[in-house]
Amino acid sequence: MLRYIGKRYGDSMHHEQIDAYSIVDVKVSYCNDKIYMFKNITFSLEFDNIFNKKYVSVINASDDAVSGTSYYAGAPFSVKGSVSCTF
Repeated sequence: MLRYIGKRYGDSMHHEQIDAYSIVDVKVSYCNDKIYMFKNITFSLEFDNIFNKKYVSVINASDDAVSGTSYYAGAPFSVKGSVSCTF
């Protein structure tokens, strides 16, 4: 999966520009029917942000100038695995 986010701004006056970015994720799954007591079983492995791109994922801008704007970094490269089954 390819996620693309275009350029954004951290303030309503468009002075704080945040660059566009692309993130690549990959998910691989294997499903098999009738193994032991299970009707089916699925193994999944998910690789998020495989190129470990540094990006701003969330911008939290307040309505007043006193509080300012908060920027939150996006998730780095990560791997998730799962197993699911039906009885």
